[in-house]
Amino acid sequence: MTTVATSIRDEIADLRNYLAGLPDTLRTGPYAETYRRRLDMLFDQLAQQELTEAATAAGSPALDLRVSTAAGGHRIPAQFLGDLLQHWQALFWALAQAAAGKPTIRGLIPAEILRETTLDVVAFAEGSFVTRMVLEGPEQTKLPGNGLGLAAFERFEKLCDAGAQHHDLSVLLHQLKGRVLSSYAKLLGLLDSWDASLHVTLAEPHVAELRRVQLQHERIHAILPMLGQVSTPEEQNEQSVLGFLNAANRRTGTFEIDLGEEGTVSGRVARGEILDGKTIGRRYEFKLSEVVTKDPLTGSTDASWVLLAVGEDQH
Repeated sequence: MTTVATSIRDEIADLRNYLAGLPDTLRTGPYAETYRRRLDMLFDQLAQQELTEAATAAGSPALDLRVSTAAGGHRIPAQFLGDLLQHWQALFWALAQAAAGKPTIRGLIPAEILRETTLDVVAFAEGSFVTRMVLEGPEQTKLPGNGLGLAAFERFEKLCDAGAQHHDLSVLLHQLKGRVLSSYAKLLGLLDSWDASLHVTLAEPHVAELRRVQLQHERIHAILPMLGQVSTPEEQNEQSVLGFLNAANRRTGTFEIDLGEEGTVSGRVARGEILDGKTIGRRYEFKLSEVVTKDPLTGSTDASWVLLAVGEDQH
């Protein structure tokens, strides 16, 4: 049975043979250039058709990452490709966390999110540098009417649509929370360092229409400074501890607690009156918030403590 992909491959083979048989005087002229452009277009059509077939065969969304660099050509450094796939998967997981309502700045990503949104490389499309991947297995739909992988891709589309508009980008990144900002910055930083553009195409099983996102190098170069200006998302974890009040300064709004064998905890006071009437050296029950911030460009994390309340020791 002749398929669309088979017909395209046949035309590619015929056109290649025709170009190979041209005399040298014609092979470098505008006449042959017209056919070479046609050949590039056919390769793109073939990649799109095969992507659709890959999604249907896998029973889950399939993605093509198409990279173009200033150097051009169909060769790419292995180091760059490895870093690209690693950063892309990290961003995809971060977006999936946000879609599932479980964003975190650090630590392990929940196993069920990894299971649903891990990408497997299945092919490299011919004609231009395209890496094809599919979700590891059929999606377990956790969001109404949608799978987690598609939800992650939709958030990637929104990121790209925001572009270098500082307000839109800042609002969106604060909505997504977690590690999206740092993951996005790492991916764009890699592309920018190689003067590369990225085109992402997604196909869904049994759906003819493809979804495309483009990040041209000029736009990447403009977005990166914006990411450095976006205020860092915060992750807060509240807990209660027993300890002795070592120090308190209402003017500076700072405190220190002695936790015995666990050492000391110091930080800032949420409100000055929290420590009013409290005695240095006395044991209390302290309600604390650990605030974890992450530098979007370096990925380094920093933790600080905020004192929320002080109660009498009931133990």
